[in-house]
Amino acid sequence: MGLMTIALPASDPVMIAATQDAKAMARAAAEEAFERAARHVAACALAEEISGLLGVDSGLVWQALSSVPDNMLMLLDSPQGWTALAGFVSGELGIDGADLMPAVH
Repeated sequence: MGLMTIALPASDPVMIAATQDAKAMARAAAEEAFERAARHVAACALAEEISGLLGVDSGLVWQALSSVPDNMLMLLDSPQGWTALAGFVSGELGIDGADLMPAVH
């Protein structure tokens, strides 16, 4: 017994809705992946910046940044957030750095 296929017309509302849903899901997944990549790049740049400001190895800074709670990751998106994260990292490392103001270009 062979497989039966059903050809749906291109104007079929079910097919149109399914295609639109698939496109929306793909777009959302791509945007999420881009946001994760952008935050990773920002975190790397911030780690280097804080490392230079505090005079410590960037690996230590990266470890401290890696302990930031998920709900604080949005701080990577703004200069004020970088300042807050720099304060968090300096506290985690036990280094006085309350006045850190990382340069954001």
